[in-house]
Amino acid sequence: RDPPRNERLLARIGDAAAAAISRTHGVTHRSGRIAVIIYVASGSSVDSFHGKMGIPAFALELRPQSARGGGFILPPAQIIPVGQENFEGIKSVVDDVFTLWKQ
Repeated sequence: RDPPRNERLLARIGDAAAAAISRTHGVTHRSGRIAVIIYVASGSSVDSFHGKMGIPAFALELRPQSARGGGFILPPAQIIPVGQENFEGIKSVVDDVFTLWKQ
């Protein structure tokens, strides 16, 4: 599918969020369009919010990053660190979006 018109803006916000997540505990995270870095996922909430309503939308994937790494099942010791990482990523997105709305 064609990239969105504001792909550079979305990439900047996503890259900043991935960096915030990675800084939290040193676990590397990537940013990019779902269909490019993970798999094609049509009909997601990202499609609805961004494609139909024009609202920037993001999807966060939790670690581990693959089924071989445990899929979506985390060992109890990783639950809090994953929450901390994603909290930092969400704060980054919210800060960037508020900054854009102020302009």
